[in-house]
Amino acid sequence: MHTLVDRTVGRNAHRSWRRAWLVGLLAMGLVAGCASTGTSPSAGSSGGAPVKGGTATVAETAGLPPPWIFPLYPATDFTVQFQSQFEYLMVPPLYQFGSGTSPAINYGISLAYPPVYQNGDTQVVIKLKHYLWSDGTPVTARDVTFWLNELRAEKLNWAAYVPGLFPDNVTGVKVNNPYQLTLTLNKAYSPTWFTYNELAQITPMPQQSWDRTSASGAVGNYDQTTAGAKAVFQFLNAQSKDIATYDTNPLWKVVDGPWRLKTFLNSGYIVMTPNPTYSGPDKAHLAKLVFLPYDSEVPEVNAVKAGSVDVGYLPTNDASLRPSLSHQGYTSGVWPTYGFNSLFINFNNPVVGPDFKQLYVRQALERLINQPQWIKTALAGFGVPDYGPVVNGSAAVTAPIESPSQYPYAFSVSAAEGLLRAHGWKVVPGGVDSCQSPGTGPNQCGAGVAKGSQLSFTLIYQDNYSAGLTEMEIFKSTAAQAGIQINLKGSTFAYAAATPCSSTQSACSWQIDDWGGAIYTLPYYPAGGGYFRCGGALNADNYCDPTEVKLSNAAEGSGQKALFAWETYVTQQLPMLWIPNADYQLLEVKSNLHGVLPANPLLSIYPQNWYYTKG
Repeated sequence: MHTLVDRTVGRNAHRSWRRAWLVGLLAMGLVAGCASTGTSPSAGSSGGAPVKGGTATVAETAGLPPPWIFPLYPATDFTVQFQSQFEYLMVPPLYQFGSGTSPAINYGISLAYPPVYQNGDTQVVIKLKHYLWSDGTPVTARDVTFWLNELRAEKLNWAAYVPGLFPDNVTGVKVNNPYQLTLTLNKAYSPTWFTYNELAQITPMPQQSWDRTSASGAVGNYDQTTAGAKAVFQFLNAQSKDIATYDTNPLWKVVDGPWRLKTFLNSGYIVMTPNPTYSGPDKAHLAKLVFLPYDSEVPEVNAVKAGSVDVGYLPTNDASLRPSLSHQGYTSGVWPTYGFNSLFINFNNPVVGPDFKQLYVRQALERLINQPQWIKTALAGFGVPDYGPVVNGSAAVTAPIESPSQYPYAFSVSAAEGLLRAHGWKVVPGGVDSCQSPGTGPNQCGAGVAKGSQLSFTLIYQDNYSAGLTEMEIFKSTAAQAGIQINLKGSTFAYAAATPCSSTQSACSWQIDDWGGAIYTLPYYPAGGGYFRCGGALNADNYCDPTEVKLSNAAEGSGQKALFAWETYVTQQLPMLWIPNADYQLLEVKSNLHGVLPANPLLSIYPQNWYYTKG
């Protein structure tokens, strides 16, 4: 899966800081392993004493150089690569996630201590640690309120925004002292859910440097009024669009993370060096970090074969190269992901939207996805089936319906044909099915489907992702057996083609999109994210179901039973088509570079923990 988002649960909580809620998926039994309080989220085998210094070159995902640096992301640039593998290295969020192979929250490297929930889980107290910005100014509660004020003013431009959720569900903010603030909520929430999906969005921003409306204007407290906050946002947003100045703009030189930007070219070539004033526990061993851009997988693979990149990857169709690369001094690893993978289907498309709104049509399409075949043929075995909204989660967050034995839509061409015939379609294997019985009766095609309508869909795929093309070609061939025509259309930016839209907008012309799948990073907890919620910024399907909203709301304030009810419903309703969840990459790492492996399933990287050894 070429994951782009991409892209991530009450109880009484009157606690002292010593006995604060250790809110996390581990505390709820939701992930395997343990929540880390250490400083090495991805510590590979040691291989000897670390050598100070050195340069590590890292291959960027082909065709995806980071185009955004401002911590408030628009939906078009809201990807894991741009956040976890770029921005977070310089300006990390309030709470960081990922520890080894676990997606659990990592308080050891976070900017704040575990949050304390009180007053029946209607308030949360956040206490910051004593970090510094690179200009020597402390990271304080004011930097948190600066981010919150900007978000409130421009929430519709925040990719993670879901109406009714953060920041709408925060009714009050009180700064208790420079390092502590209290948020008052509109109702009680599960501490785990609120921490993983709401507090996780917060990224403290340097108010003393960024609270301005122009490059030459003075810093002020503009963010404390809506009009002022909007003016600041417009300025910072415009600066973020000017990628040619990323490495020279004074704004982006003020960081509180372990790395700072030295070089940024329009091509995506990036050089980072350690932040000398970084006050966190995990200071960098390396002297330099270089990210290398590639237009496609071919030159990236050639770079790995030539040994000219220290951290590279192979597409699954090149997995046979791994033994020879081992002899060339590479260590191989896989990068599994915690999230889901799917094909977006456009419920609002003026032509085929009425088809997609029929559950039986979605069921028929899902029945034609032969996940074991896709994994074997296209992914060389490097992936797992996706039977719902949670993949590679523990049993505690994965509903039983998402297991192979209980999944209701196993591959079956005959079952797909039966569904269509039972609803008034003339099925033409090898041809194109057509609606013969329009209407809303139980044996008819359904509301909005006209007589003679054909099941012919255009599917957009990522044209620089070879395994993805193979998957879509298999889908096209299989669907044809049931008389469903799939027309493939390659795009360099397939993930950007699918957008929330109304049927009258030209942007709503897309029909099916192989967009890349999601990692549970904003949200980190499955329920309550913007992919399924009515009006969610990431709900490119334009799917809206009041029952889903009701079940999702219940999961936000309760435990596993409510979560499983939501997952079961979403799995059954198919708001999107579930397809195999491929390992993100087949990693190839120079054998004398340590700390890269094992890779974290949230796609986070921690190069401050990487180091070379002699030999």
